Amino acid sequence: APQAIQVADAAQAPSDASADEGDAAANDESVDADPPDAHKGWRIQISAAPSQAGAEDMLDRALSKAGKVLAHVSPYTEPVKTGGSTVYRARFAGFSSKESARAACTYLVKHQFRCLAVGSD
Repeated sequence: APQAIQVADAAQAPSDASADEGDAAANDESVDADPPDAHKGWRIQISAAPSQAGAEDMLDRALSKAGKVLAHVSPYTEPVKTGGSTVYRARFAGFSSKESARAACTYLVKHQFRCLAVGSD
């Protein structure tokens, strides 16, 4: 069963630092380490991992399961300081609307991912 799945829109991302970190430490060149300004509008977050490699692995796994749904959006990681440590958000940006971001989340949830739609800044 999926763990703590949340399909909702929110002004902020969850601060859950206990999200799964993948086994592989893949370094995908297509993943931005820092979100450029173009990553405004609707985004989705699928994980908050304790390492950038873990967040990138989650992005890779989501792309392998939902390539068609995520074909026109950009994966990126976003470091966030929480307490005395840093977690890395695994996100996809470039959704044209709240509905398209939530539809992607619904698809990902059906494939055992956690997902949160995050609105524009």
